[in-house]
Amino acid sequence: MTPQPRQPQQRLSSAEYWRKSRNASLLLATLWASAIFGMIFFASDLQDIEVFGWSLPFYALAQGLLIFCVLLNAFYARYLRYLNRLAARS
Repeated sequence: MTPQPRQPQQRLSSAEYWRKSRNASLLLATLWASAIFGMIFFASDLQDIEVFGWSLPFYALAQGLLIFCVLLNAFYARYLRYLNRLAARS
């Protein structure tokens, strides 16, 4: 017997859907901008820390923030899929 996927219980109106979608977009954009600004602002203080032979600011800006961006996009896609399911039920 295969388990049935969970169905969201509440329903969303169109206005609620767009409000939640907009808030998620603004939150994730703020997190992204804060991460970039924080790394650039504190780069000189973090210069002495090395990761895999590279200075931390270089490594974080070249690789770490890219991974962070991918994770933010994955969260956003999953959250909007959830909102779409809620909106489709109404």
